[in-house]
Amino acid sequence: MLITLILHPSRAALPRITMLGALALLETVRAYGAADAGIKWANDVQIGGRKVCGVLPEAAWQGDQLLGVALGIGLNVNVDFAGSPLDSTATSLQAAAGRPLDRLEVLQHMLERLDHWLERIDDAALFETWRGALNMIGRPVSAGGISGTAEAVEADGALIVRTADGVRHRVIAGDIGVGYEEKRG
Repeated sequence: MLITLILHPSRAALPRITMLGALALLETVRAYGAADAGIKWANDVQIGGRKVCGVLPEAAWQGDQLLGVALGIGLNVNVDFAGSPLDSTATSLQAAAGRPLDRLEVLQHMLERLDHWLERIDDAALFETWRGALNMIGRPVSAGGISGTAEAVEADGALIVRTADGVRHRVIAGDIGVGYEEKRG
């Protein structure tokens, strides 16, 4: 399922768009039986270390005026990855639920969760809940040529990676490689 939502947040709330999207997806995934789901910084939801969905925000500007944000969402609902090249890295909500799902029902649940978090975009609970759902804090990662331990995240969503020499690096965007194997169930 692919959708794009057009949002009109304040400029100050921009860093929280990824957080609220990832949380809404996480809560949707968990509602359909994936209790072990977690967020891979900053915007992918995983079940047993395999990606089930993700969000990607894109802000539109006119000069220095924020026009809005397109929040792209992709969720694997009824996809069977068995025997495909993605079998070890991707999964679907159907696999977690153990049955085919009604996409409209899943979409409705996801939109309800998005509305829930949009109403709380300025609330500290959004950041705290998102941070608590991250599945790589304390684990080895690599991002943008930096390898170390994912130590923390800041309120704007930046990932703090501590390298072996003790230096803390602030990563604000990009895909991270997680240097561990999660148990797959």
